[in-house]
Amino acid sequence: MNQELQFERVIPFYQGAPAFYLDLIGPANHYEVLVTLDTGSRYSLFSGSYATDIGLDLLSGKENTLWSLGGAIQGYLHGVVLEIAGSKFSAEVVFSLNHIPRALLGRHTVFEQMTWGLRESRREIYFSPRP
Repeated sequence: MNQELQFERVIPFYQGAPAFYLDLIGPANHYEVLVTLDTGSRYSLFSGSYATDIGLDLLSGKENTLWSLGGAIQGYLHGVVLEIAGSKFSAEVVFSLNHIPRALLGRHTVFEQMTWGLRESRREIYFSPRP
């Protein structure tokens, strides 16, 4: 059985990587952040400084430890709104206490609200704001 996926938007890779800008929206402000789409990450991960920038008390979130090849990353889980290519989604993301080299868009509370596809040969991300 041949099933064909239809995508509403195409997002070009940023500097050769599956990365793009999204709007991270909190109770007091929003911040444009470059994220890497990471299908292997359970959680989305952002620098803790962004929490303060958008009006969150970083330490009031649920404490969470993430593990990567670089070791443990201490952070706090918070509810935010993400705006991707003009569509808004509620999500739970981790804000890091440690320095992180880049923000990651992971699966938790995000992927079930949208459909993603990648085409490396064209350096394109395919996106639809529905599962």
